[in-house]
Amino acid sequence: MMKNVFFYKIEMRYKSVLQHCVFLSVFCFGTCLHAQYFIRYNHLGYEPESPKKIIVLSEVDLSQEKWILSNAKGVIETKQINASISNTGIHTPFKFNYLIDISNTKTIDDYILTLKDSSIHFRIDTNIYSFIPSEILRYFRVQRSGTEACLDHKIAHKGDKKCLVFRRQNNQNNQWAAKDELPKYVNMSGGWYDAGDYLKFTLTTAYSTYLMLLAYEQNPALFQHKKYSGTKFNDLLDESSWGLDYLLKTYADSTEFILQVGGSKDHQQGNRLPEFDALNKQREAYSGFSATQMAYTAAALALGSKLFKTIDSSRAKVYKQQAIAIYNKARTLTTCFWVKQGWEEFYADKTPYDNLLLAATELYALTKSSTYKEDMYIFKDAAKQSYWSSWGNCNLLAHSRAGISLYDKKELENFDVISKETGNIWGLAHKYTWGSLYSFYSEANGVLYREVNKKDSSFSAHYWSTLNYSLGTNNWGKSFVCSKNIKDCACNTYSQIYILQPHLTPIGAVSEGPGDRSTHEQLKKYFKIPENYSLEKFNSSGAVFYDLNSNFQTMETTIVGLAEALLFYSLLDKRLSTLKSN
Repeated sequence: MMKNVFFYKIEMRYKSVLQHCVFLSVFCFGTCLHAQYFIRYNHLGYEPESPKKIIVLSEVDLSQEKWILSNAKGVIETKQINASISNTGIHTPFKFNYLIDISNTKTIDDYILTLKDSSIHFRIDTNIYSFIPSEILRYFRVQRSGTEACLDHKIAHKGDKKCLVFRRQNNQNNQWAAKDELPKYVNMSGGWYDAGDYLKFTLTTAYSTYLMLLAYEQNPALFQHKKYSGTKFNDLLDESSWGLDYLLKTYADSTEFILQVGGSKDHQQGNRLPEFDALNKQREAYSGFSATQMAYTAAALALGSKLFKTIDSSRAKVYKQQAIAIYNKARTLTTCFWVKQGWEEFYADKTPYDNLLLAATELYALTKSSTYKEDMYIFKDAAKQSYWSSWGNCNLLAHSRAGISLYDKKELENFDVISKETGNIWGLAHKYTWGSLYSFYSEANGVLYREVNKKDSSFSAHYWSTLNYSLGTNNWGKSFVCSKNIKDCACNTYSQIYILQPHLTPIGAVSEGPGDRSTHEQLKKYFKIPENYSLEKFNSSGAVFYDLNSNFQTMETTIVGLAEALLFYSLLDKRLSTLKSN
């Protein structure tokens, strides 16, 4: 569900960097290449009250083997491995797959689990995930455009202060031009680069800003730190205000709404740091009244106004005024625009009703106006369920926030069926797709939101599975969150900033996780996958993953992925606080 990137025919000119990454990967996994079994677990460890399920992937039958759990004081538990829980399939390439469940072990301590001649070390403790949101916010700052208050690069794209307006021609999403006799320019400086490129999208900026604000609303205590902010706000409010201030510019006047800055030319420049982009001062702004982008923008500004009301009332007032103006225009539309240029089809969100439900819900919460409440009832039935969870399908989130139907529960029941399908040893509640991890987080956020706010724990297995999967309990034994505090991270991020500066660690980057194999097969000629790549043997018939900075299907971090992960760890922290208090 990520943006269509068949157009990415970028030839990686930095082969030495790629070869260096491959060498490190082979070195790190060299001891496993000749092994017949592989133990997968959460690299950060486990909370005392959480399920603790360790998976063993094996090429041979281990059903007669015993495992031993111990700590510094001695052996705690020893058991014989039970029968294999699955065969080869879309979730694993191995014939034998075993579950070791140590959930009854809850004492805070360091532990060793031994199986034959292999051992893993892990910890059970509290607050072991609480540092992750701060690192994710750091990566948001890396993605900042048009400011010196960025990280790992210099101020860039100052020329976005004057973007030439392109409008849709002949009612076609693939025809955009500036055809006025007098060219029009708008100030679209600021915002975030969407991903590994330097494009900026209103849809993903608004959605990401909204999720960031929701993370704060749900758990403000988690974000009272000020490590990077140079303003009066803490790191999260500072970053969300950066997004909100950019969104204010999208409704430039009553005749324009900006959907996107930059286009396909961005992908024809080769690798360069953003401050050295030859397209600076030449970037176009695509304008069109599209309900999907406008609704997300209104939702973010409305929630922003609500949260900033007691922090910065003047700022909150401006957010409110613009949210109402944009929504009033959006609710009259059925049009959904996006930009398509050749192979490139950028964030084609084709249904506006889930977006509009979210916007109406936030405006009702902000104003208590009956008009917005009436709209909520209209849009909830228009949106219904999508049985998918992503930036393009926020139905689960929108219905959860609205709280006026059971559509969200029906969606979760459908996802629950997926999580229990035969062979799904990871308990994943969402289908593999492009950017699978982001959809895993998105679905789990729906579960956590329901559990935290409605006290319904019916689907709690979903978020525990997502947590453990994202931090190492997966085919490849990789944490998909990059941090110096987590071992075996996927840190070869598809980002020009880090490809050109290999000495830097992309702290806080959240990879897209496994990609569906069918899409990967169509794109793999662009990925420069080396022969005998160490992770290849762990790819299944349904999902593949490559920790390579040439692989934009599995290793490109987007602001949506960052925001989904940020909300996930915010809601998880709140849920864990409840467990501790009980």
